[in-house]
Amino acid sequence: GVRSGIPDVLVFARHYNAVLDTEYTGLAVELKTEHGRTSGNQDRWLDHLRGAGWYCEVCHEWTRAAALILGWVGADPREWGV
Repeated sequence: GVRSGIPDVLVFARHYNAVLDTEYTGLAVELKTEHGRTSGNQDRWLDHLRGAGWYCEVCHEWTRAAALILGWVGADPREWGV
């Protein structure tokens, strides 16, 4: 099984954000329902990953998660209908 709290999606690819002048180690996405909340274990994992240079986001809509992931890997989300 998967360890409790690990984010739903991990993208192991560095990404440079020119606006923030920051390079991130990877992307972590936690998927939640509209009113879903993260658990204590999920919060700890996200905090740990942020401390290791990861960009972390909790997405309450699949379209936001899809756009974030596609943009991270260099694809245009509009081309994928997102």
